[in-house]
Amino acid sequence: MRKFGGHLVGETPVVNNLQKEPDAFQQYDDIVKKHLEDGIIEKSNNSKEYLQRDDVVTHYLPHHMVKSANKMRVVFEGNAKKSSF
Repeated sequence: MRKFGGHLVGETPVVNNLQKEPDAFQQYDDIVKKHLEDGIIEKSNNSKEYLQRDDVVTHYLPHHMVKSANKMRVVFEGNAKKSSF
């Protein structure tokens, strides 16, 4: 587990790749925080009580980073197939 975006996160391909480059990890964290501030993404409520409600539907979009020589961005994979998490 590692702190990411102010939260502890588990092992994911994005986190594993970013852990190899601490500067990139911080830059990616800043991008995620900016997306939260701008309303592009929102924090999900993963409490058991909330998720068991009948009126709650939660969707998760897989994402990864794309880096060029001087820029990093988050790419959301809207066409990703369902997999077991």
